[in-house]
Amino acid sequence: MDLLCEEDFSTINAFITKHSLVVYFLLAYTVSWAGWLPLVILSTSSSSIQWTILMAIGIIGPLLASLIVASLNNRQKGLRGFFSRIFAWKVHYSWYLAAFATPIIIWFLPTLIHILLGGPPPVLFSKTPYIPSSCTFLQIHDNTLLCIILQFIKIFLINSATEEPGWRGTALSKLQKRYNAVLSSIIIGIIHACWHLPLYFIPGTTKYFAETEKLLLPFISFVIVMILSSFIFTWLYNSTESILLPMIFHTMWNLSIGLLRPPTLGYPVGYDLILIIVELGFVLLLIYFFGSERLAKKTKRKLSVWKRLEEE
Repeated sequence: MDLLCEEDFSTINAFITKHSLVVYFLLAYTVSWAGWLPLVILSTSSSSIQWTILMAIGIIGPLLASLIVASLNNRQKGLRGFFSRIFAWKVHYSWYLAAFATPIIIWFLPTLIHILLGGPPPVLFSKTPYIPSSCTFLQIHDNTLLCIILQFIKIFLINSATEEPGWRGTALSKLQKRYNAVLSSIIIGIIHACWHLPLYFIPGTTKYFAETEKLLLPFISFVIVMILSSFIFTWLYNSTESILLPMIFHTMWNLSIGLLRPPTLGYPVGYDLILIIVELGFVLLLIYFFGSERLAKKTKRKLSVWKRLEEE
């Protein structure tokens, strides 16, 4: 009986090792959509405990999938290499600056153009206090700086820490064994964007779109932005071999949306179009200076030993 179980485990382990990328994508979608699709079908209030539990199940999908793949792929070695890259913080300070500043720059430029065209300023430059959900929950209504810090922590723990270990730490790493950084970034961008689709139909989420008949164009815009953002994630990850830097970038990207995206979009040129042009320009610069093969300079990195442990 024990021998049979060991043989079964070896068969499963061999299958996952051979098809680990497909297994990861299937697990991430299955777990996440298993939590989110009931919320699409049922009229559940966002203040209910059921809504919170199902939403949490969906959120942890990419992280849970990456942990399963890593644990079944060389067990301890796979997990050791996986966690070593999450907590790899010893990188040059310039990469932290890049992770923090790049989202602000990319969102600020379209907003500046929007203001010059006569549009209203975003919340950061208006008299309206910044009160995200994290501050509403704690009943903080008049301290913008504290709210920014609390929102950063919330996004980092709930969004970045549950998504980036999977999309970058697992999927991107395995994709780049087959394709160059540019094609890998495009594939990840599309799959990552489509993973968000149920959120557009769930009231209470930041992506909820009430007029579903008009959803196509905004979603296409979102997919394009996600593909372009994927190049920046790849650049940070390949340059540092650290999942922490993409996690910081992800956090600052979401935070910048709340602080820098204008409240209304009533102006001649679509805001998303301006954003796409700005981000595309940044991505083309990355490809020009860092190359399409890896989107990173070839340097010796201390983490390579952990990478070998995971991939053995």
